[in-house]
Amino acid sequence: MNLIKKNVAEIYLIFLSIVSILFIVNYKPFGNISEHHITKVNPYNNIGIDNLEVFIDTIKEEETLYSILIKWGISDNNKINLIISKSKEIFDIEKIKGETYLVLCEPDSSKKVMYMIYETKNSDYVIFDLKDTISIYTSKYNIKSSIKTCSGIITSSLWDAIENSNIGIDIAMHLYKIYAWNIDFYELQKGDWYKVLYEEISINDKPVAVKKILASIFYTNNEENKAFYFEKDNLNKYYDEDGKSLKKTFLKAPIQFQRISSSFNYNRYHPILKYYRPHLGIDYSAPIGTPVFSVGDGIIEKINSDNQAGLMVKIIHNNTGYSTAYLHLGKIDKKIKTGEKVKQGQLIGYVGNSGLSTGPHLEFRFYKDNKPINPLYIQSQSAKSIDSVYLFDFIKLKNEMMHHLTAIELKEKKTYINKYF
Repeated sequence: MNLIKKNVAEIYLIFLSIVSILFIVNYKPFGNISEHHITKVNPYNNIGIDNLEVFIDTIKEEETLYSILIKWGISDNNKINLIISKSKEIFDIEKIKGETYLVLCEPDSSKKVMYMIYETKNSDYVIFDLKDTISIYTSKYNIKSSIKTCSGIITSSLWDAIENSNIGIDIAMHLYKIYAWNIDFYELQKGDWYKVLYEEISINDKPVAVKKILASIFYTNNEENKAFYFEKDNLNKYYDEDGKSLKKTFLKAPIQFQRISSSFNYNRYHPILKYYRPHLGIDYSAPIGTPVFSVGDGIIEKINSDNQAGLMVKIIHNNTGYSTAYLHLGKIDKKIKTGEKVKQGQLIGYVGNSGLSTGPHLEFRFYKDNKPINPLYIQSQSAKSIDSVYLFDFIKLKNEMMHHLTAIELKEKKTYINKYF
């Protein structure tokens, strides 16, 4: 029975790794689109979403319709130009900044895009039907968002609590991204808890995705970590109750939802070499193929492989005096090259079992002025706080969100508000 539980746990960790790639990595290598023509029709009810995977994204300031199509694997320039040309007949493609769109994909490994759905300024929905016979048309109904709440008590792990509340992995991924700078998710304790107010997207009255978390409290390490989503004049970030950004110089960890199998220690007994020597990092036990991310902005100092560290990447972090190293990798992302810039949260590579290693894991090292330090003791600086011009509006929103959060009972789930978005 214990072996079965272990196997199930390992399979679930692999699933989390795949989900984390889909939510965090910008590039999505999906299939190409076949030859097509475009017509203007309105058969929206014909979209069958039950067997499709749904992804949600927001169009960033620098993105265009062209770059979005490239991002989702539509790489044929002739096809892209034709889609753009015909799209201009239906909506203003120059005014798409900041809007939400959905991508519906085949659930198999190809992740072929079947539909893209975009809301225009006048609340029409532009449907890109990208199946064999492709069409673009508009619709005015059947997509809505609802404000909902959820909560949970940690008994063993975050995903167990999420699973027990029957709300899916979306919430866990959103919570990780919000608190990635402040909470050690691998050190959660039994009795820790969370309360969340979130916006959920539905198609044909079927919930398909979490659009965003509006506010949350995550209690761990004897502290209530509060987060409030605040949006004003293209400013949309998460802040604590004092209006300080939750984003910091460094992420708490380079890997998601894993456990520490070996700690920083100047005199650790090496399980392979059979003698005591310094272990100048921390080991995260994780399945082969689990994605590894840069904990901060920086420049790739070196990539090398040797018999001890295995395949390794080292990053110098901009003007901080800090650098980090990621050891025993199995594979490095193709975008990672010596001398190239890397962003916080960018994919570096994948967990492996290279070098002197007794099993799949990532060894993570932190250096200050080239001297090794314990990664768990890094005190990262917060990003900029809310501008005083917006402080009154933030306090008003925070008080309203706290009213809703306080009303949530642990493990309770109910809908407060329904609205069309």
